[in-house]
Amino acid sequence: IILPVAKAICNFRGRLILGNFKYDSTRDITYGMSNWVGWSEIGKLEFPSLTALSTVRKNTAGFMPMPWGGSVHKILPLGKSVIVYGDKGISSLQMAIVGDTATFGLKHISDIGLLNKDSAVSAGKEDRAKSHFYVRSDGKLFSIDINLETKDLGYAEFLK
Repeated sequence: IILPVAKAICNFRGRLILGNFKYDSTRDITYGMSNWVGWSEIGKLEFPSLTALSTVRKNTAGFMPMPWGGSVHKILPLGKSVIVYGDKGISSLQMAIVGDTATFGLKHISDIGLLNKDSAVSAGKEDRAKSHFYVRSDGKLFSIDINLETKDLGYAEFLK
């Protein structure tokens, strides 16, 4: 079993989602993938190495870099998506079906990331949340809903 050490973790519909993770340097994957996200197969804790081509080709488990630099700070489920919050941006992993395989697609949300690693929260029980609230690095409070629509709530003069 390959289970990376990660700084951001969430359970999404039976999959383990990891962000900002590291593998042992003896593995065949680059050590220190701070803006990458990985997902396991449903019901499994295993993550493939890049040489495990059968799993990678099926895309039932995999890895993906976020379209922004920096580090992943938090991963939270939201509806049929997983929101990936980083210090340099925010993106969404969206459930996708390719043939008969459940996998993820990517939607970029913002080039402005979180103020700090603790500045994103789920509104309600994480697996049933209808929105998130987060403070961006510019000090503005935002919300995001299950349709991935963001709203500037302001409050920068109080939060920065």
